[in-house]
Amino acid sequence: MSPRRWIAVVAVAVCACPAASFAPPILTAARRTEMGMLAPEVTKTKTRQRTELKKEAPMKQKVKKVVAAKPQAKVKHEVQEEPKFRVFLLGDESYEQEHVCKALMELVEGMDIKRAEEIYETAKQSGQALIIVVAEEKAEFIVEQLVRKEPMIFAELEPEGGSGRQDVPDE
Repeated sequence: MSPRRWIAVVAVAVCACPAASFAPPILTAARRTEMGMLAPEVTKTKTRQRTELKKEAPMKQKVKKVVAAKPQAKVKHEVQEEPKFRVFLLGDESYEQEHVCKALMELVEGMDIKRAEEIYETAKQSGQALIIVVAEEKAEFIVEQLVRKEPMIFAELEPEGGSGRQDVPDE
């Protein structure tokens, strides 16, 4: 029986007895294949892949001769220290002790309140006081920051071997 004929038979049966409950017959895969409703199953062939590893002949290792390096002339690197600069606080009657001491403690590492007060008093009495001796870049930074404070705090810097101010001891 061809698939079209089977569908026609089912349709006629459904139409002929509408009141009867109709269930289509259960068809097995073999029966459907016979009727042409299913393509025959394709059997899958199993394939095996065989891989052979070729053993390589052991490689001969090349032996390198180690030759002692000839001693080279020693190169002397001289490290030059940065030139040091002294930073001075210049005395002014308009300074307030609290403002100056606070600024010194902010800008100078390791500065405590006692040392800041001593510097302030020395600058007030003699017109100037040594704050610190440091590298040029750090000295310039401290002077700039003191001058930028509001109200302004006057300071100057000079090379460590500079004008020979002997009234203020070096640190």
